[in-house]
Amino acid sequence: MAEAHSAVAFSFSVTHEGVRVNYDREVLHLIWLSGVRAWRKRLTRILNNVRCGIYPGSLKGLGVSVAALSSVYYAGYDPTYGLIPWMQTQLPETWVATVGEGLSCTLVGVGIWSTAIFTVRNFLRFLFNYKGWMYEQRGKGRKISLWTKLWITAVKVLSGWNKPMLYSFQGSLPSLPLPKVHDTMQRYLSFKILVGHELYAILVHPTTIQAARAANITYGCLLFRRAIERQELEPIMVQGLVPLCSWQYERVFNTTRVPGEETDRIQHMNDSLHIAVYCRGKYFRMPIHHKGRLLKPAELQVQFQRILDDQTVPEKGEEKLAALTAWERTGWAQAREKYFLKGINRTSLDIIEKSAFVVVLDNEEYFYDPKDTSKLDNFARRMLHGQGYDRWFDKSFNIVVGANGRVGFNSEHSWADAAVLAHLWEFVIAEDVVIRG
Repeated sequence: MAEAHSAVAFSFSVTHEGVRVNYDREVLHLIWLSGVRAWRKRLTRILNNVRCGIYPGSLKGLGVSVAALSSVYYAGYDPTYGLIPWMQTQLPETWVATVGEGLSCTLVGVGIWSTAIFTVRNFLRFLFNYKGWMYEQRGKGRKISLWTKLWITAVKVLSGWNKPMLYSFQGSLPSLPLPKVHDTMQRYLSFKILVGHELYAILVHPTTIQAARAANITYGCLLFRRAIERQELEPIMVQGLVPLCSWQYERVFNTTRVPGEETDRIQHMNDSLHIAVYCRGKYFRMPIHHKGRLLKPAELQVQFQRILDDQTVPEKGEEKLAALTAWERTGWAQAREKYFLKGINRTSLDIIEKSAFVVVLDNEEYFYDPKDTSKLDNFARRMLHGQGYDRWFDKSFNIVVGANGRVGFNSEHSWADAAVLAHLWEFVIAEDVVIRG
């Protein structure tokens, strides 16, 4: 596999002349930037978790509530009926003379506000257990029941204070019962597969330049990943009222299914600074960041073009390596234990499995003609399984870019439902076609 040269940031040697110290400033700088980025992401995650934990309240609302309570108390009124003076008696005597009243007002204000938010969140959980709205007809001339009207009003009032973040409703969602496997299979087999106008998304074809299309699609995926990390996406809402669980978004990127002899497991990395690219039987490790920022589409295009122009031949066994991920799971697990535990095989496997996702640059051109369904059939078939060895089926998803720039994707389904990938694809196509054209 195509490997990056290893770099040594710091080394020293002892000779008869003394100790010689060597260091690479650029590598040390990159290590520093990587550490800063990791801590920045960690602090952002902590802050976002706090914001989600107090939804539908907000930190601003908490500050206003504490300030209002303190103002009323200092004006000579005690709306807490003696709770603030009681709190002062619980503080150390050395604090009472200096910050006693202010600290007591703050603690009591935070306590009252937290109790109110806790009550609202639990009442929302109770409201989300109501399922009657699902069975009532909508449309002109239809009337919904009084109970449903009251339920809609209550949900809007309690959840409409602030704009929700991606995981804001997680603490308010009720636990769903787990149905029997037999009932699930009967329900699944009763569905009919429908193909509608949603297919336009994968058939839009703004450019025939393969490297440019791959760059735009990759950049769109990375923007979506950043939006997940910052929780800038809003949760999917049914009827604009009932949120769906958003935890599956956590594993869209940096995720791989690892085979086991008895059961597989999902491996998720907190971060990844590269993607894996498969082109003409070779795998490449392609960086997606530079000095703490995402690479721009033009910069990504340069790298994709260099990969396309590479004329080296694949290493022995490299071209059809991904066929192992299409093999039966026990055999793949045993082969992994036997051949991929150490050395270059282990390093190369880690590059693929720990990548953000996989991009496949196909040699074949894909076409769509409304009058010739065989072209669409071939396109769908190639997106589904390729040639059996040119898709890394264990990866959360593979972006597949045809030689003429037509694009699709292949997704491994055990980590999430289709709605999550549909959301990703709508975002990416909008970024590619509408924004960047």
